[in-house]
Amino acid sequence: MYKIMLADDEGIVLDALTYIVQKNFGDQCQVRTAKSGRAAIELAEEFQPDIVLMDIRMPGINGIDAIRELRQTHRSTIFIVVSAYDDFDYAKESIDLGVMAFITKPVRKAVAVEAIQKAMNQVDAARKKRTSNLMIREKLETALPMLESGFIYSVLLQNVSGSYENYCSLLGIEQDCGYLMVLETRSAASDEDDLVEQDTQALSAYGICRDQIKAAFQAVVGPLMTNRIIAVVPCAAPGDEYTARLAIVEQAQALVQRLERRTGLTFRMGIGSIQPMSQLYDSYRQAVEALEQNGADIAHFNDLPLEREWEEGYPSEQEYRMYDYVGEGNLPHARLLACQFFDCMTENYGAYPMDIKLKALELVMRAEYIAFHTGGQTYHFLQRRGYLETVLAFDNYADLRSWYLDKITAACRSVSQSKADRSVGTVALAQEYIRKNYRRDLTLDEVSREVHVSPYYFSKLFKDEVGENFVEYLTKLRIAQAKRMLLDPSNSIKQVCLSVGYGDPSYFSRIFKKYEGVTPTEFRDAHL
Repeated sequence: MYKIMLADDEGIVLDALTYIVQKNFGDQCQVRTAKSGRAAIELAEEFQPDIVLMDIRMPGINGIDAIRELRQTHRSTIFIVVSAYDDFDYAKESIDLGVMAFITKPVRKAVAVEAIQKAMNQVDAARKKRTSNLMIREKLETALPMLESGFIYSVLLQNVSGSYENYCSLLGIEQDCGYLMVLETRSAASDEDDLVEQDTQALSAYGICRDQIKAAFQAVVGPLMTNRIIAVVPCAAPGDEYTARLAIVEQAQALVQRLERRTGLTFRMGIGSIQPMSQLYDSYRQAVEALEQNGADIAHFNDLPLEREWEEGYPSEQEYRMYDYVGEGNLPHARLLACQFFDCMTENYGAYPMDIKLKALELVMRAEYIAFHTGGQTYHFLQRRGYLETVLAFDNYADLRSWYLDKITAACRSVSQSKADRSVGTVALAQEYIRKNYRRDLTLDEVSREVHVSPYYFSKLFKDEVGENFVEYLTKLRIAQAKRMLLDPSNSIKQVCLSVGYGDPSYFSRIFKKYEGVTPTEFRDAHL
C-alpha cells in the first residue's frame, strides 16, 4: 500500500489527479488531498504520505515552502512538483529540495503515471533496504551480547580451554591490556520481597546500563548477575598509572550520574587496575574488592588503603550502608539498618555496655554530621549538650536503643525534609520564571541556569513535581494564553502566535490543533 497526497488549490486538478491514480494503480494506493500549503503540512502530520504531488502556486504557504517545511520531518517522502509555470528557478529550487520530478500543467496522463510509478519504485527500494538493514542489525544485536557474555565468563573462569583468545579475535580486541569494572545497583534489601524488587529493577535497567557503559568506555559488557554487571575495558598499557586512573574514575563518575538520572536507581562501581589481557581475572578480583571495601560511589582498587581490616563478625557493611541512607534521607532503610546494627552489638558485645554506649553515641553523631553536610540541619554548637550524660545514665539496652533510633530518625528526616523543600522551592521559582518569559524563545537550559541546577537534574525534578515535562508545561501555558487572546477579534492569528512565543504561524497552528483538536481559526469561529 502506498500513501499518496495530492496538494493543489484547483479542485478540478485534484479530481483529475485522483482519477489518474485510482484508474492506474487501484487498490495499491490510499489517496488524500489538500487545497493549500498549510493544509498539506497539517495533513502530512496525520497521513504520513509516501509520495506527494505538490502544486507550486497555492494561496498562503506556496508549494516550495510547504515542501521545505515537510522535509524537516518527512525525510523519506518522495516529492513530485506539479505547476503551470515551466520556470527554471522553480525547477532549480525543487532540485535543491530533493524533489524527484517536475511536471507541468495541464498534466498529461502518461507523464503523471510514469512519475508516480517511478516514485513507487523508489519507495519499494527504500522499504526493501530498510528491511534488509533491520534483519542484519537484528542478527548482529542477537549474536554480539552472546559473544560478549562468553568473553566475560572466560575471564571469570580464568581462560578455560584457551577459549579466551578466540573471543578476543571474534570481538576484534587488539589491545594488550585491559581492566575490569563491576557496576552494582545499591539496595538495603534484607527480606525476600525486597530482593525480588531489587532484581526486577536491575533487570529493567540492564539495557540502558549496557548501552551507556559501551558508549562511555567502548567496553565488552557481560550479562546481569543478580544486581551486578561486569565489563572489560580493553586499553593500552598506561605510561602514567596515576593520570590514567584519574581519567578512568572521572569517566566512571560521569557514567554513574547518567545512569542514575535515566533509570532512577542508585549505582556503585568498583574498578580494578590495568592488567595484561592474560591476567584480567586479577583486575576482576580487585574490582570486587574495591566495591566491597569502599563506601564511595566510585571505588578504584589502587585508591584503597594498604591496610583496612575489621575484626571477624563486625557489621561494617551495615554501618556504612546506614550512613549512605541517612545522606539520602531514606528513612525506612536507614532505620532498618540502624536496628540491625544495634541488635548485632547487643548480641555480640552485650557484656560490654560502656563500649556499646560509646558506639551508639558515635553513630548518632556521625548521622548528624552527615545531615548537616547534606544541608538537612542547621549547626548549633550546643545542640549535643547533654548527649554524653544521657547515654551514660541509661541502665538498660532498651532505653539506649530507643534514644539512638530517635536520633538517627531525626537526622534522616531532616535530610529528607530539606531535600523536599529545596525541590519544591526550585520548581516554584522555575514556574514563576516560565510564566514571566513564555513569550520568548525559552529553553530548558535557560530555566535550569536561572534556578542554578543542571539541566538533567532540573528536567527530572520538574517532571516529578509538576507531573509533566518542561516542554509540555510551557506549551500548555502558551496555548492557554493563545485561547484567551483568540477570543478578542481585534487580535490577528499572527499577533496571537507572536505574543505567545511562536515565530512561525504554521507551526503554531499545528501545535494548537494537536492540543485543542482544532486550528486557531476554527477555535475562534466556534467561540465568537
